[in-house]
Amino acid sequence: MTIPIIDLSPLWDSTSTDLSKVAQEFTCAFQDMGFAYIINHRVPQSIINEIFIQHRRFHALPLEEKNKIRLNQWHRGYLPLASYQLKSESKSKGILVEDTKKIVKAPNQSESFIINHEHFEGPSDLKEEDLYNRY
Repeated sequence: MTIPIIDLSPLWDSTSTDLSKVAQEFTCAFQDMGFAYIINHRVPQSIINEIFIQHRRFHALPLEEKNKIRLNQWHRGYLPLASYQLKSESKSKGILVEDTKKIVKAPNQSESFIINHEHFEGPSDLKEEDLYNRY
């Protein structure tokens, strides 16, 4: 299976009739793979570089510091490695453990920091000034 590549260039052409095609590509990518590689998004490379710098800074912090802003009820904040089990209706039923011949659900193996716009999901426990001063 390969990572889907989604080209956003039709979004910048007001005469394009490919908008539904882009929407369908997102639907397929996130239902089948869970992520995609996006091209022609118009995000400047300087911003992308800064995001990676801040990502590395945050994830290099001690666990105790990151846990101060754990995932809240609006699904914003730090999500530690293996802190929950995936609940999915995808084709994957789990992992076959050879010595027991049982299929088990594995815990999530990613560490994340989740951010959403307050308009859609509710307030964040992390204040904007903390983003700049603490991290």
